[in-house]
This record gives sequence, structure tokens and C-alpha cells, in this order.
Amino acid sequence: MLRQCKKRSCSINNGHFTGSNCPVCNEEGKFIMSDREANSLGRMLALVLRHAPEKFGVEMDLNGWVNSRELSEAIQNKRRHFHWLRGWHFEAIANADDKGRYQVEGEMIRATYGHSIELELDLPTDDIPEALYWPCDPETVATHMEYGIT
Repeated sequence: MLRQCKKRSCSINNGHFTGSNCPVCNEEGKFIMSDREANSLGRMLALVLRHAPEKFGVEMDLNGWVNSRELSEAIQNKRRHFHWLRGWHFEAIANADDKGRYQVEGEMIRATYGHSIELELDLPTDDIPEALYWPCDPETVATHMEYGIT
């Protein structure tokens, strides 16, 4: 389940974590949403932010950013069982996600990768290594070399 540490001193992911106890202080965290709700919301975010914002009537800018409040209202309108959803729930999902799927800046949220829609992700270009090592099976090396890893 998704929780937030009650102690202000815990700095891990702005206090958001999965499980029962904070991995920093081992205190029980404040309940935010169940595993089922978090998984369902994560799938919904992937659909809207990576593939089909128009299905929810969400306006996305050129860089993939969507207003969190508008997104929560759009999801509530399409999926009534998310009546409890607020913009800050997206921040909790993004902070606790160990794969870095989402980025939250103020009132805005976006997916960081995996888009099937055309975007200009304004990602940092500093400190890009000359060589990138990607784990893959020997059978897929030729495909990765030809098409890349995107």
C-alpha cells in the first residue's frame, strides 16, 4: 500500500513509500491508497500521460505536462470509483515509484518515458555518458543496434 511517513524528518521521496513502515525510521506511515488503488491509478496514468490524453479530455502541452487538478477531475468524471482522487495523489504515486515513470513539478505532472504520442520531452542534456550499457539477451542485440532502445 502507498503511505506517507508521519515524521517530518524523513526525507525519502517526500515521505512517500510503499509498504506499512517507513524505510528510513520504521514508523507506520499514514495510509494514502491501497495496492489495488495504486496499481489501477498507475495504469490509468500510463494510458492518459503516455498514450491517449484525448480519451479523458485532458489538455497536454508540447512537453507532455498536464495540470494535476484537471487530470484528477477528468479521471473522476470517467471513472466514478476514483471519486476520492486529488492532485496530490499523483505526487505520492510519482515519489514512491522506483522506476521514475512520472515527474511532478508544482501543479503539473507528466510521464517520463514510454510515450506512443509525439512529444518534445525537455530532458536535461548535461552529463550524458558517451557509452550506455543496456542489459539484453544475445538474441536481441542486433535489434537494439539497429533501432535503439526507445
